[in-house]
Amino acid sequence: TNIVWHGDKLLALEEAHAPFALDPATLMPKGYETFGDKLVGPFTAHPKMDPATGEMVFFGYSARGRFTKEISIQVADKNGRITRAEVLEGPYPSMVHDFAVTRNWIVMPVFPLTSSMQRAMGGLPPFAWEPDKGSHIAFIPRQGTIADARWVSTPPCYVFHPMNHFETADGRVVVDVMKYDVAPLFPLPDGRPSTDKAPAARLFRWTFDPTGKANSFHEEQLDDRAGEFPRFDERYCMADYRHGWIVSGNVTEPGVRRSEGITHYDLAKGTNATWNAGEDDRFGEPVFVPRTADAAEGDGWVLCTVYRSAEARTDLAIFEATDVAKGPVALAHLSVRVPAGFHGNWRQGPL
Repeated sequence: TNIVWHGDKLLALEEAHAPFALDPATLMPKGYETFGDKLVGPFTAHPKMDPATGEMVFFGYSARGRFTKEISIQVADKNGRITRAEVLEGPYPSMVHDFAVTRNWIVMPVFPLTSSMQRAMGGLPPFAWEPDKGSHIAFIPRQGTIADARWVSTPPCYVFHPMNHFETADGRVVVDVMKYDVAPLFPLPDGRPSTDKAPAARLFRWTFDPTGKANSFHEEQLDDRAGEFPRFDERYCMADYRHGWIVSGNVTEPGVRRSEGITHYDLAKGTNATWNAGEDDRFGEPVFVPRTADAAEGDGWVLCTVYRSAEARTDLAIFEATDVAKGPVALAHLSVRVPAGFHGNWRQGPL
């Protein structure tokens, strides 16, 4: 579901297996990347790259086998050499799609989208929504070990993707997330629907004090529109930031034909702007590309695929990053159809 560049390797990712290396020029397969056979368990589709150190921080759920509650916590240096590999015991087996990393903390959420071999063997859903188990978030020091982890409990919810995550001057940890009240796509343990309407994610800011009062948690809703696939200027990963983008839409409005668009957030001003596409168009994840290597935050373009479902074709749309409301400044008509998918990334050449 994702593709990243690290240690001079192009890695295709999906969270149940090891990364798969591709030739960056031809995209021909090169084989699984196990980091010299030091990889522990599966590998997330959402590793975090530290711009300051070049490190790649990553995890893998079900680290001790299918549907187990252990989560691997690992770090590879800028050359792709694993320098840390530990296993965290979670409160219960869970599908953990993404996480957050700051300068000093690895923030590992466990949401009540549970997994169960017993259910699966009995013909029931292997993954199911169990809100009574609550949400639990581990704070693991980057310079410590899992023995130093602190847990914070929060009300049940689900997050597929955070936007960015950073620390304030007084040591608090801020994580901006697209939060669902109920996990989408998955039923209750007995197979019944988890809700009578399609769940939608909305942008929230979570603030924690991992070194202060136990269980400290504050939540602020930043927008009421539905959306997914949050992105930002990756040069500001793990730093306080201003600009972010999502795919937005009316996916939960009953009786209204679905529409999608791109929304830009100026978090410093507390404003946002949106460009909506045609009713039959589906947007891919918005990927920010800086105008130059040293351009100011947000100075550049946002790229995303637009699947024209009525015509069974795909465009690559290019927006001015901080003025998406005026629509694409350029469209590239792709020679192959690319249906609505998940994630993508930009790497400045040469390969």
